[in-house]
Amino acid sequence: MDIGSPDNFQTFVIGIAGVGVVGFVAWTINNINRGARALDAFKLEVANTYIKNGGVDELKAELHALRNVVYQIAYKMGIPIRAD
Repeated sequence: MDIGSPDNFQTFVIGIAGVGVVGFVAWTINNINRGARALDAFKLEVANTYIKNGGVDELKAELHALRNVVYQIAYKMGIPIRAD
C-alpha cells in the first residue's frame, strides 16, 4: 500500500471537502454583503424619515411663535397667564 498517493475515495472526499469550504466562504461573503446592503438601506430610510437638526430648529421656532399667539389670544380674552 502506497501511503503517498490517495485512492479514489480519498480524492473524492478531499474534493467534496474543498467544494464545501468554497461554498461556505461564498455563502459567508454573500451574507456579509446582504447585511451591508440592508444597513445602507436602513440608513437611507432613517435619513429620509426623521427630521434633520435644521428641521428641528425650524419646528421649535414655529412652536414658540404659535405659543406667543396663543398667549396673546388668552391675554385679550382676559384669561390669566403666567409669565415665564
